[in-house]
Amino acid sequence: MKLKAIHSVPEQDWKAFVNDDKKAFARLYDCYFDGLFAYGARFSRNKEQVKECIQEMFLKLWRNRNNLQHVEHVEHYLMVSLRNIIFDKLSYKTQFVFEELEEDSYDFDLNFAPENKIINNEEQKLLYEYFRVAFKVLTPRQREIIYLRYLKEMDYEKVASIMNITVKAAYKLTARSLETLRDNMKDLPASRLLLLLPALLLLFPFS
Repeated sequence: MKLKAIHSVPEQDWKAFVNDDKKAFARLYDCYFDGLFAYGARFSRNKEQVKECIQEMFLKLWRNRNNLQHVEHVEHYLMVSLRNIIFDKLSYKTQFVFEELEEDSYDFDLNFAPENKIINNEEQKLLYEYFRVAFKVLTPRQREIIYLRYLKEMDYEKVASIMNITVKAAYKLTARSLETLRDNMKDLPASRLLLLLPALLLLFPFS
């Protein structure tokens, strides 16, 4: 599930924005605010703090617009920027790239929505509860990489960039996360888990 600009192309709006187009800047803000808030809220339950971080990020972008380079993937760039600001605010940020899998030093919450309309029969409710329990076993870093890889549909290079890890570590962390899920959902074939994963992740609320 990816964010998409409405009535405009993000890359074109970005190009116009760095050339002082306020309307293009406003479109970028409107297009990405909700998705950025959904992502940022995973790190902090203080919604106002998350909103302040997003606003600070956009203010910095506007102030530095004439020094910004071409951005090929706007959503990816904004998520990296927001994550860095949140980590600075919450004193989570480390000064090195994780080559191997390190101990989690931050939270990444995903709250399920049991009233979700796509759960419309007992079998789905059972699967939902089964997945909810298994997902809670994952570490924050494992939950974040599953969110980015399978819900945001980002490739490993983008995931690694956002999480400040190497591509090799991103592959390893994803594999370990899926292995943990499979171990806790042993009655569900691995192939079916991969097919259902995006749909199951849609059970998370985004506000």
